[in-house]
Amino acid sequence: DSIDFPTPGGYDTVLDGEDAFVAKLDASGSGFIWGTYLGGVANEDGRGIAIDPLGNAYVTGWTFSSDFPSVGGFQPSKAGMFYADAFVTKVSASGSTLVWSSYLGGSDDEEGRAIAVDGAQNVFVTGATWSSDFPSSIRERT
Repeated sequence: DSIDFPTPGGYDTVLDGEDAFVAKLDASGSGFIWGTYLGGVANEDGRGIAIDPLGNAYVTGWTFSSDFPSVGGFQPSKAGMFYADAFVTKVSASGSTLVWSSYLGGSDDEEGRAIAVDGAQNVFVTGATWSSDFPSSIRERT
């Protein structure tokens, strides 16, 4: 909820409700490199992050926003009208770009709780769903 969260160099520098955030500190923990909000007009919560060998950040959590940034993702719009959907987002190593971002959900609630990336940059997400129509098979994008 903090309007003065540091967002130098970040993709999203404007707070829109209760947003998730991603921040990068230097190796010593004493220097702030970049920060960005991640969200839409409703509430978001970031729950997990993973980093690939190139320094890109993969983030998961949940969103109530129908305008959460969805760029090049497999699910471009929110599925649950009154419920939260999970989100999966790839942020560039510089923090200035969303490489891709997607909703992940059905007609009820979802929460992304943890995320991992393998050596081929395949993304694995775990969490919870209350949706009987949660996507159970997703065609691989080419």
